[in-house]
Amino acid sequence: MELVRFNNNLLLDLSMTIMKYEGSSIDLDIQYLFKHFDKRICIGTDHPEYSPKELEKRFIYFSKDISDEKKRNIAFLNISKFLGITLN
Repeated sequence: MELVRFNNNLLLDLSMTIMKYEGSSIDLDIQYLFKHFDKRICIGTDHPEYSPKELEKRFIYFSKDISDEKKRNIAFLNISKFLGITLN
């Protein structure tokens, strides 16, 4: 995150990390990122390694104590803006 936080040309993709290290101390780091860096991170399924349902479960776990705005940022707004995709 330290590398990404001051570079607008970077976005931290937690897709593999959020799934691979479930139950480890990295979960605490991810919780911190969800609460404090919602505009600098994104997630995805990393399909076929993980299913959308598995990602949804983890996303719900990490986003239970954050605002809807932060949830939207992490779930789809950040990556959409980063890739220049307009959402209607």
